[in-house]
Amino acid sequence: MGKQKVAVVGTGMVGASYAYSLVNQGLVDELLFINIDKKQAQAHADDIIHGTCFLPKQPKIYVGDFKDCVDADVVCITAGAPQLPGETRLDLVEKNAQIMKTIVGEIMKSGFDGIILVASNPVDIMTQVAQRESGLPYNRVIGSGTTLDTARLRSNLANYLGYNSTNIHAYIIGEHGDSSLPLWSTATLGQHLLLDVVNDSNALNIQLDKMFEGFRGWNLVTDGIIAESFIEGPEYTVLIVGSYHQPEFAKIYPPVERVFHPSLPEQEKFLSFDRLWEIYEEESPMPSEENFYEYQLCDPEIQMGIKKIAWDAFAALNGTGYTRVDVRVDKHTGQANVLEVNAQCGISEDENFTSIGAILKYTNQTFTELVIHIINDAFARRKN
Repeated sequence: MGKQKVAVVGTGMVGASYAYSLVNQGLVDELLFINIDKKQAQAHADDIIHGTCFLPKQPKIYVGDFKDCVDADVVCITAGAPQLPGETRLDLVEKNAQIMKTIVGEIMKSGFDGIILVASNPVDIMTQVAQRESGLPYNRVIGSGTTLDTARLRSNLANYLGYNSTNIHAYIIGEHGDSSLPLWSTATLGQHLLLDVVNDSNALNIQLDKMFEGFRGWNLVTDGIIAESFIEGPEYTVLIVGSYHQPEFAKIYPPVERVFHPSLPEQEKFLSFDRLWEIYEEESPMPSEENFYEYQLCDPEIQMGIKKIAWDAFAALNGTGYTRVDVRVDKHTGQANVLEVNAQCGISEDENFTSIGAILKYTNQTFTELVIHIINDAFARRKN
């Protein structure tokens, strides 16, 4: 890969911050500043140059003109008239469109043939102006859009909920301005919908307090909890061996149902690692020496539906090799819900205590045959 050169047009707060991030992350070999006020541009360039002595990579950083864009890989345009008090971003359209046309015209005169990144407001319209003026393909003129709005949303949600912002997945869509909106229906904390996470705050907070105080021996950090909705209904597990892109060669084993002991209350009929090995004081004791749960073959009437949702989940994650998929059917709605896609899961021939062992039992297959099947599938994928 050749040297990476980036030109920054406009050295206000946005341009200077962008340039600093490029250098600090080691993403650029040559950094060009272009600004109508060359003294200001030089001051920012000097600040960054002085800090590079502490970095493993020292790029070439200098102030130049539009003609120097000729060999740039990316030109980032942040220049434009500032938004005054009382103005909306859309109020800037006319004056910033003229500025954008002038800047892009000068850039293209240099012979530039790279990517233009636009961060000038109103950014959605300015990006369209830049694309039309440059004549470059649509995929080479990119606006920052609602990226900043999305970052602000995630940061505020993380602060409100008390979690690390890297675990918040939420988006702002629309125009970068007053008409943008958040996608609450798809916002998640970790892998769980935020709408569900905060739905029952009182009960959740009580449980979290217990856990952070050492409840059940847990030692938790502030970003280490995901709360899942409890689904009342039967639970099934499916074994898949194969590859998502070759469904014709994959094998989906008959699902087995995990049948919990009838003496248990409904809210305790679920499997967890702790529940397997110990009964806690607030949970119902098991009668005599009976098992917490047992396995049985899935009802033939719903077997195909369970296999289909298991395969869909496996394929959605580009599954390969062997995987166990756990599914629970809501007894109130009949909807099947994927609980877990456990890639390269633990396998055992214990038919009384493991789902894999139970599946082998009901398919009249030995543990050795399963291992051979997994190995043969791996060799077949390697050939392809």
